[in-house]
Amino acid sequence: MKEHYDLTGYTVKDVVMVNIDTLLKLENLFSSGKLNLGTCINDYMAYKQSKKINSIISFNRYLMLKAFDKGYNLKFTKWFKDIMNSLEASN
Repeated sequence: MKEHYDLTGYTVKDVVMVNIDTLLKLENLFSSGKLNLGTCINDYMAYKQSKKINSIISFNRYLMLKAFDKGYNLKFTKWFKDIMNSLEASN
């Protein structure tokens, strides 16, 4: 097991936690390029730093607000629709 990693040229940023179900809900926006997870994380970190406090809103909440700005409308994802269609076709 390697104990030391050369991180030369890399920037290690603060950790953010996101619920897997949030990522699944936003699948359509990520796959269409309307949302980029890396950009959202960077924007969230900048937002927190600009407010000079450690935690204003959770990253999940921030991500959902960005999603609504990009047109998220609580509809089923393409993945879910494909699964449902394949189940209906098999009956």
